Amino acid sequence: MDHEGLMKDEPEFQRHAIEALEHLHRELASAADEYDFKVELTPGAVTIALRRPAAKVVVRSHPSSGQILVSGASKSRKLDWDAVENTFVVSGSEMTLREVVEEVLSQQLGEDVSL
Repeated sequence: MDHEGLMKDEPEFQRHAIEALEHLHRELASAADEYDFKVELTPGAVTIALRRPAAKVVVRSHPSSGQILVSGASKSRKLDWDAVENTFVVSGSEMTLREVVEEVLSQQLGEDVSL
C-alpha cells in the first residue's frame, strides 16, 4: 500500500474485494427474510433491493481506485483496505464494510439492522 492507503497491487485488491463481497453477500442472505429485502451477488458487486420502501443499495468494487463503494439513498461511501484490521474501512474512521451497510440499511428501513 502507498502512503495514501491505496493498494498498488490490483490482483491483491481484487482478491480482498471478492472475499469481502462474498462474505457480505452471505451475511445479507441470512438477514434478507427478517428485513424483507433481496440480495444478489454479481461479479464485483452486491445489490440489495429493498421492498418497503422501494430502494436499492449497491456495494461494488472499484479496482482503479482500490476502493469498495457503497451507494444507497443519496449518499455514497468509499472504503479502503486496512491491512492492520484486515478489512475494508471508511477512510478517516474505523467503520467497517459491514457497519456501513448496516447503517445504510437501518436508515433506509427505519429500524436497526444487524447482520
